[in-house]
Amino acid sequence: GAGADSDEGEGAPGDAGGDGGPKRRKRKFALVFGYIGTAYRGLMINYEVEDAQPVKSVEYYIRQALVRTGHVTAINAERMERKIGWTRSSRTDAGVSAVRLIISGRFLVNDDDIDAYGRNRAIAEELNRALPDDIRCFGAMKVPNSFDAKRACSWREYEYLLPLTMCSPPGAENSEAALSAMKEAMGLFSGCHSFHNFSRLRARDFAAKDGALASDDDDGAAHEADDEGDAQEESAGPKGRGGRPKGKGKGKGKK
Repeated sequence: GAGADSDEGEGAPGDAGGDGGPKRRKRKFALVFGYIGTAYRGLMINYEVEDAQPVKSVEYYIRQALVRTGHVTAINAERMERKIGWTRSSRTDAGVSAVRLIISGRFLVNDDDIDAYGRNRAIAEELNRALPDDIRCFGAMKVPNSFDAKRACSWREYEYLLPLTMCSPPGAENSEAALSAMKEAMGLFSGCHSFHNFSRLRARDFAAKDGALASDDDDGAAHEADDEGDAQEESAGPKGRGGRPKGKGKGKGKK
């Protein structure tokens, strides 16, 4: 039942699909989602306040769909990050849409639905029947147990749509000159730059960086100390028994 599922390990038997069919097993999958975010308050669910909010998150409806289709039990859906290893490749704020966003976790699936390439079309089809029309699951791929959607993400691409009224001063008419000036200004952001002023850095980010630099300095100092020790040892010449340099020990005197 649902209570037993909360403690299942990777690949352990799970609940039936809700229709008395074959039992499902927990498998690690990456799900590909896309959505129009205008009707939602962002991607991430907030378990403490979600039910009381008039506008829900995208994950609220994804969670509902996963429970309805039997891919996640109700008890595990209460804390998906801890119960099923739920991770996201990225996040979106209120009103922001996503074309291709990856969510990974351990889901209850029928092994017969997984093809030779690790794809599971049944998950996407079942979720789309339970999801609102503006949230779609495009695919499901079996991934290694260690897969983390956030850490495995190698790049993120964002597209911003600005109204033409932003190109001109308040009250002024839109013009080609103002549009050209805006495009020229936007060109300053192209390429590789330090965008730290546009991000939210935490104290631990600096601590991790400082720690890495300190570690490099310590390693360098240790190597220098080793080199100095080797140089001193070589300058002293080869040593004999007792640590005394050869040829410089006291001879035995006759009494």
